[in-house]
Amino acid sequence: MITTNKKHDFFSVSGMQRNIDLSKYSTWRCGGTADYFFQPQNKNKLCEFIEVYGRDYSILWLGLGSNILFRDAGVDSVVVLTAGNLSSISWGQSDLLYVQCGTPCAKIAREAARRSFGELAFLAGIPGTLGGALKMNAGAIGSEIWSFVDKVETVTTNGEIRHLSASEYKPFYRGVEGPELQFLGAWLRLSEKTPHASEKIREVLVKRSESQPTGEFTCGSVFKNPVGHYAGELIEKCDLKGFRLGDVAVSEKHANFFINHGEASSREIEGLIELVKARVRSRFGVMLEEEVRILGKEKKYE
Repeated sequence: MITTNKKHDFFSVSGMQRNIDLSKYSTWRCGGTADYFFQPQNKNKLCEFIEVYGRDYSILWLGLGSNILFRDAGVDSVVVLTAGNLSSISWGQSDLLYVQCGTPCAKIAREAARRSFGELAFLAGIPGTLGGALKMNAGAIGSEIWSFVDKVETVTTNGEIRHLSASEYKPFYRGVEGPELQFLGAWLRLSEKTPHASEKIREVLVKRSESQPTGEFTCGSVFKNPVGHYAGELIEKCDLKGFRLGDVAVSEKHANFFINHGEASSREIEGLIELVKARVRSRFGVMLEEEVRILGKEKKYE
């Protein structure tokens, strides 16, 4: 993994840690360790790190860990935590909101509502950060994040900051294509002011609590919705609501959510994912595709 003589300097980088338990950084509360874990003080420090070490190390960007399953044997990559220090948010023009990549989606919704923009209320129900939302074109209740992107701030593999227009990207369902996909931030353009923007956020959160398990260890939606179907409905029709494998179970409230009831291993969760996919394919001929990203090394069991 290390291909240069910069090893000593790498270990002394401010914000670098070793052998960090990734279960603390996953909303599923499971997973192995990160050999290297870096929390940059700001975006410039992150870019400096990438410029020096980006060619020698595989880098994994991490926000709130809400859409990731870390395998039990951990990851070899340098895990870069964007949540926390890279979470500033500010207004430029009256309708243009700049947001850094580690900013929680719920915070973006609240800041927009503070200026009476209710268009981003859907983000209040998405338990991730802007960086992840941009990469997966996060959406809910008929809206998607890229509908509001004016331009993005990115970093190249050489550590160079680039500002690119949204027109250079092609968003699609739960993904986006474009020249640079490591997002440092974005400018969101808003247009519709509403008198009760904060109330729209409350409505989103109430609807979410009624239809999805909240206050539980989940990753959000496990599978993408296949064309013409809803993943949760297909799973429910396979009589899998409440089905349990070890300490992980399909939610009784929404079948596209899997709950870690406390001690589930990543192996158990991945096993449940494969079992559900097999059942749905057998009954409906539909191959479910994971929305959650499964990362890391599989642990060897005796």
